[in-house]
Amino acid sequence: LALATLGLSFTIGPVTGGIIAEQFGDQAVFTTALMLAIADIAFIIFVLPESNTPSIALPTAQTLLNNVRERKPLVDLSSLPLAYNPLSALEVFFGDPLLSQVARVTFLYYTGVWALVSTLMIYLVTRFHFSKLYIGYLLASYGVATMISEGILVRYMVPFFGERTTMRIGLAGFAVQCVMIGLAEEPSTIWASIFFALFSNLVYPALSSLVSRSTTAEQQGQAQGSINGVKALTEGFGPLMFGLLMNVFETTAMPGFPYIIGAAIIVLAIGMTYRIPSEEEYFQYIEAKRASVGNAEEAMGLLEYDDEVDGALDPSADDAFPNAFPDAFPDEEVA
Repeated sequence: LALATLGLSFTIGPVTGGIIAEQFGDQAVFTTALMLAIADIAFIIFVLPESNTPSIALPTAQTLLNNVRERKPLVDLSSLPLAYNPLSALEVFFGDPLLSQVARVTFLYYTGVWALVSTLMIYLVTRFHFSKLYIGYLLASYGVATMISEGILVRYMVPFFGERTTMRIGLAGFAVQCVMIGLAEEPSTIWASIFFALFSNLVYPALSSLVSRSTTAEQQGQAQGSINGVKALTEGFGPLMFGLLMNVFETTAMPGFPYIIGAAIIVLAIGMTYRIPSEEEYFQYIEAKRASVGNAEEAMGLLEYDDEVDGALDPSADDAFPNAFPDAFPDEEVA
């Protein structure tokens, strides 16, 4: 539902922005976006309920005033971590066989996604001379495709085909979409590519469903956070790499060739999906891991027991524990 709502906003926003830009100028678009952001912040503060107890208690107005008078910090930040390493998101690529393969698929897929999203509008304007309003209608059509795929199709395709097959269908649809955009000679080809966007939007719901169903309730937060961390990495890597490629191929006979490269990356992602372990294989891995942990704990317990016995048999310990080993046979009386 949340992803479908995002598609709805992606449908209304571009058309509204295009109309505002045509009627009032480009600056009015940014002013409108700022007003919406302020309204959103106000809604979050005053209406949206908190789902978790905050780790940092918000101070009252009187507390803030007293802290200013006494020159104390306005908010206690001692519970926050002192440092954060952004490269920690890379840890998901190693270790767990399921999460590591899902992370690799996510990285390849979203590298192509952000490459397309960050460069498509510039490409369409320079190659086909689309107007602002025309681009707004095109993006709105992509938003409608997002709503249909994530609000309707995913509810039927994931139960029917399973997460892995649905994921492959979505990746194949996105690869075809990239090829059509890269080879397009007419705007009609761009419009036709929207059909394949119906399938490309199935990838992330299938990934999320697979991770949620394969991990315990305690692990889901960490697993989903790791996958979203990989997505965040691609937000910087994808646009940077494909922005450079667009600059290289802009004046060539195939200015859309970077999208062909993106399709090749998606084909590689499809191949990676076949390395995701099946449910039975992953269950065997979890059971073997639990058995290994249990054996390790048992071995540690035996070592601790041996240390206790060795300490008890040490003659030097008799002074410290005189009653630890009383004489088993009392001295016999001499007749």
